[in-house]
Amino acid sequence: PLDAYDAAPEDGVYVYGLFCEAGQWDKSKEELGEPEPKVLFSTMPVMHFVPAAKAAPHTNWVDEPRDAEGAPEAVGYYVCPVYNTAARRGTLKTTGHSTNYVCPVVVPSSKPQSHWIKRGTALLMQLSD
Repeated sequence: PLDAYDAAPEDGVYVYGLFCEAGQWDKSKEELGEPEPKVLFSTMPVMHFVPAAKAAPHTNWVDEPRDAEGAPEAVGYYVCPVYNTAARRGTLKTTGHSTNYVCPVVVPSSKPQSHWIKRGTALLMQLSD
């Protein structure tokens, strides 16, 4: 990912200004990585959002594969939730989603999804109300 783009994409939109809570973008590995000590939020690179009539199957939760000892294995991505604010609360809509929840984003990762879920890793559109 680049830090900025001069032209609009052929399809979709470039989104910038997202923050990552409990994680950070590792530019060298081009994947989600551990945050720096004492850093709560970090900026994410520009992301290309492409419209789709239906969510990709891998954005739905499935049990993680396990190794011989029962430890979770990495699947190559983390389905990261995007929220409007860090509060992560809102009014529950009839769809079952909070008004604060925006959408899932598939972020490359070499760690199991449970690693990021236990940390509460999420993308935020703003840091305060």
